Amino acid sequence: MEDLIFKNKRWGKSKLAIGAVWILYGIVKLVFLCDKPLTLWDWLTSLGFVLIGVIFFTPLVGNNET
Repeated sequence: MEDLIFKNKRWGKSKLAIGAVWILYGIVKLVFLCDKPLTLWDWLTSLGFVLIGVIFFTPLVGNNET
């Protein structure tokens, strides 16, 4: 007997959109904070936002198949 697999295509597209938003937010956060000296905390939070966005582009978050 063959396995029954359902694919959710909308979740894949929304994962990409969410990842792109996180990456853009991390980059914009760094760009708009350039008028003052950046602290370590600013760099770490921006890097964290970009990493969260990258994780959404990988198959680590969510499952498109059931």
